[in-house]
Amino acid sequence: VLTTPFTNAVYTAAYDAGSNFVGSVPSYFYVTNTVGVPATASATNGLLLSGWKAGNGLLVGTNATASNSIPIQVLPGTPWGTVTLTPGTPFLLANGAAVSAVTSSVVYDRATNLLTNAYFTVAGSLGLTVTNADLDGATPGVQVATGAGGTLAFHVQSGLQNGLASVWANSLAGSANGLTNVMIDAGPVFTQVQSFESN
Repeated sequence: VLTTPFTNAVYTAAYDAGSNFVGSVPSYFYVTNTVGVPATASATNGLLLSGWKAGNGLLVGTNATASNSIPIQVLPGTPWGTVTLTPGTPFLLANGAAVSAVTSSVVYDRATNLLTNAYFTVAGSLGLTVTNADLDGATPGVQVATGAGGTLAFHVQSGLQNGLASVWANSLAGSANGLTNVMIDAGPVFTQVQSFESN
């Protein structure tokens, strides 16, 4: 099992029918290519594999008298880069009840593999609270995860403070992060005017 991006050396060893080691034998390699490694390569007794694409494949080594193969599974890497956060409602009332949905751009690893089930800690300032269930109780804060499309979706609820609040998301693994703002408004102020009659 490999993780993108990867570089791994693969070596061959030749044995006779009695399982006795007979040394290095010139071999030809090819890969059933769903994992972003070279489709064909040849080497005397080894091959340096490198690639960026997550997936499954089969590395086949063959020579004049024998052939063998091993499965290759390449897993995506950790979150990387800047994530764009977009609030559904950029203005909230400071009433302790107003809610805005927040969504993100697609989260990728360094090799641009889309990441599902990638955990992020999400939070807000000025009394904003995240209303989603925490997916990782062992980690401080509230954790949410990317869905099937590789995006985050969560909700923030206003407190009683007003001003320009920040909402951020930081990946638990890797180095992806995102930041956006929500304006929290104190709401309209009503003034009651009373008239008095003088006698």
